Amino acid sequence: MREPTDDEWAHAVDAVRTFLVAAARTGTTVTYGEVATVPGTDLEPSGPRSLAAILRAISTSEDEAGRGLLTVVVVRRRTGLPGEGFFRLAAERGRDISDPTRLFELERQRVRRAHAPRSPQDQNSSNAG
Repeated sequence: MREPTDDEWAHAVDAVRTFLVAAARTGTTVTYGEVATVPGTDLEPSGPRSLAAILRAISTSEDEAGRGLLTVVVVRRRTGLPGEGFFRLAAERGRDISDPTRLFELERQRVRRAHAPRSPQDQNSSNAG
């Protein structure tokens, strides 16, 4: 499998982010397998432009923007929790990972609030400027 071009990579990151935001808004989770079906994500299984790299890039940029680790909504089918890579990144980003289930719940709440649909009143006040 060839490495994606910069445009293909950007498209894949954007498509996955959009998919994850939809899950965050509704408070649901998606599996890694479901994320792998997002169009444009047929990438190398590992390496600098893999699906794991997409998830890391999304969580890092979302967290830097103050919206939390968006990839918390991506879980393993068997455990219902994110994979080890998520928890390693969470620790790198300053989260307490001593209780993974608690971190999972707190981070899901954070991203759901950050991506909640805005009320019509909020939208009107932001358009009135």
